[in-house]
Amino acid sequence: MTAFMAEKPPKSPILGTVFALFALFNIVRFVQLFTLFKLFGGVYA
Repeated sequence: MTAFMAEKPPKSPILGTVFALFALFNIVRFVQLFTLFKLFGGVYA
């Protein structure tokens, strides 16, 4: 489904902006979770 979305970008600029913000939010959240995981892993290791 992600590849399908990448091949066919939304025609509406509003949908494109929302999709980009949603993807950016997911990346930021993943980075935060990964950093917290490494931090706690270093503390408890």
